[in-house]
Amino acid sequence: MTSRNTTQQKHIFHSLLFSFFVIFNAVFAQEAKKDHYSFDYLFPGKQKSSITFSTGIPYVAIAEYSYGFADRFSLGLLAGTTPKVEGYGIRIKSVLFQKNSDSRIYAKMPILYYPQTQDLGGEPWLLTWPVVNYEKSYNNGIRLSYGIGVVAAACANDMMDVLGIGTHEHHSTEDEHHEESHHDMENMELHSEGDEGFMGDVWNTVQAGITLPLKTKWVFQAEIAAVMKGVKIAGSEWVGGPPVILTLGVTKRF
Repeated sequence: MTSRNTTQQKHIFHSLLFSFFVIFNAVFAQEAKKDHYSFDYLFPGKQKSSITFSTGIPYVAIAEYSYGFADRFSLGLLAGTTPKVEGYGIRIKSVLFQKNSDSRIYAKMPILYYPQTQDLGGEPWLLTWPVVNYEKSYNNGIRLSYGIGVVAAACANDMMDVLGIGTHEHHSTEDEHHEESHHDMENMELHSEGDEGFMGDVWNTVQAGITLPLKTKWVFQAEIAAVMKGVKIAGSEWVGGPPVILTLGVTKRF
C-alpha cells in the first residue's frame, strides 16, 4: 500500500469520525425552535449572508461566503485546497420549485478554477458540478436530500483554444518524476475530429445529503456523491482521486 493511499484512508476515517460525532450530538441535543432560514446553509435569506467551512474528498479544506440576493437565490465565493492543488470559484444556488416549507427542488452549481494541477501536466483546469436535488425538511430542523448531477472538467487552455482566444499544445515529458502525470493526461484526452488532444471529460453523479441544526444560526451538513460513467463507477480517468465526492461542514448565518 502506497503512502498516498494510506494518507487518503486516514483522511476518510477522520472525516467520517467527525461526522458521526456531530450527528450524535445533534440528535441528542435539546430540540431548538425551528427557523426556516437559520437551518438553511444554501440560502441565508434575502440580503443576508453566511460562511461555511468544510472538509472532505477531494478537498481537505474549503471555505465559502454566501450572499442571498433573494430568499430562493444566493451566490457563494469559494476557496479551498486539495492535497495537491488549490482552487477558487463561485457557487450558484437557486430554488427551482417549492410548494411549501417542508419540501423543495433546488439546483446548485460550483464553478472552480485550478491554477495548477500537478497530476495533469501542470495545466490550469476548470471544473463545474451542476446538480439538482430534492430536499425534505422536518420540524426539528433536519433536512434530507438526494439527487443527480454532472461533473465536467477541462484544461483551461484547451477551453481558450475552443473559444478561439489562443492556441496551446500539451508537452509530454520523459522525466520519471512526471511519468504518472503524463499517464493521467493521456487518460483525460478526448479525441474528436478537429480537436485531437483536447483534455477534458464528463461524469455523472448520484448524491445524498443531510443537514442538522447545531444551535441558532449554526448548521452541520454532510453530502456524499458517487462519481460514475453512465451506470458504472468512474475509473482512473476521474480527476479527483477516489470516485466519490464527500463534504462535511458547518455553516454560520449572519
